[in-house]
Amino acid sequence: MKNIILSGMPAAGKSTVANIISKQINLKYIAGGNLLKEIAAERGYAVTGDEWWDTDDAKRFVRDRMNDPSIDRQVDARLKELISNGGFVLTSYSLPWLVNGEITVWLEASEDNRAKRMAKRDGYTIDRALNVIKQRDRENIQYYRRIYGYNLAKDHKVFKIVLDVNDISPERIAEIVVLYYRYYGKDV
Repeated sequence: MKNIILSGMPAAGKSTVANIISKQINLKYIAGGNLLKEIAAERGYAVTGDEWWDTDDAKRFVRDRMNDPSIDRQVDARLKELISNGGFVLTSYSLPWLVNGEITVWLEASEDNRAKRMAKRDGYTIDRALNVIKQRDRENIQYYRRIYGYNLAKDHKVFKIVLDVNDISPERIAEIVVLYYRYYGKDV
């Protein structure tokens, strides 16, 4: 059984869609960001709740992480080990470029759409969310280019499915991915 790996820029809907998929077809859900938080906790950071990424401690961890690519490589190694037997849906910025044979999905969403999602999800103003999106995009693009050599925002050749998700509900996105999985996911 194959895994489904969802990727996309921040606030594209990866976690929302992954949760829907995991419930519809009984796959285990793993958020790459949660493994990153586990490693942060192992390194002594005070990790608390979903909003942790916006805390000063998390920002310090992100700065440290930017200077130490071994942190992300450790996350990727743990993810690869966890999914080795199949049956997972997960979110990851890097795994689609590091594995073969999985169902890889890129969720493409505009900055404005992602800012609206983030504002609603995190209680930000649209302007604040847009600024956060732009900053995270810049940082992620630079970081993954530096440690892995690909352009996160534009290098989509590793994806089986690339979906424009601007005008489609998370439920419909999940439906498309589930249909693909049911057709191709059992191939070994």
